[in-house]
Amino acid sequence: MRDTLIPALAALLVGLVSAPAPAQDVTLCRDPGAVSGDTLSCGGRLIRLHRVSAPAEGEAGFEEARAALERRVRLRTARCRLRSAAFREGPAAATCFVDGRDVGAAQVRAGFAQDVRSQRSGSGT
Repeated sequence: MRDTLIPALAALLVGLVSAPAPAQDVTLCRDPGAVSGDTLSCGGRLIRLHRVSAPAEGEAGFEEARAALERRVRLRTARCRLRSAAFREGPAAATCFVDGRDVGAAQVRAGFAQDVRSQRSGSGT
């Protein structure tokens, strides 16, 4: 039994060492643009900030929220960790960091967006 166990373990270890690493769902975006207060444009791809909701176009505060996000990301590199794939033609959802800071959380802290985790669905209000 020992004669078969050692080669089997060796083969298993070789397989683990040589197996490719899982794909990272991280996108590096140089000089992203702000499409809205919660959506970035990264090389023609739209990325919506995960769990963040800012005013939509036509709503009060839209331009202020968009401009604030633009200031946070312009001429920088955003590191976005994808949370969900794009839905049909819509943007993918991601948590994005610039200079180590979560830009979605910064938008919420500054009052330009809401954290959708704090909103309760079906609250009856």
